[in-house]
Amino acid sequence: MPLSTLRRLAFPFILLIAAVALLNTVSAIEPVYGRLLLWLPYLTSGIAIALSIIFNRARLFTAALAVLVSYGLIHTQLQISLAEPGTLC
Repeated sequence: MPLSTLRRLAFPFILLIAAVALLNTVSAIEPVYGRLLLWLPYLTSGIAIALSIIFNRARLFTAALAVLVSYGLIHTQLQISLAEPGTLC
């Protein structure tokens, strides 16, 4: 692999390692920030949609809208609490 490719991959790799290292601290976050983490994908997708409209980028708009809709459906319709009866069956 050329050195320029390795340099480009260094920053995402460092972010990935930091995310894995901080994984255990996410459960210790205060409830206020925990709710913020639940709304963060909606916020970032909304910002991406707004920027795609401003800069007239149809592909970005479509991708951001697909992410927003799929995350919303997964978050609201496909997740079931394990405390409900019949979930484990």
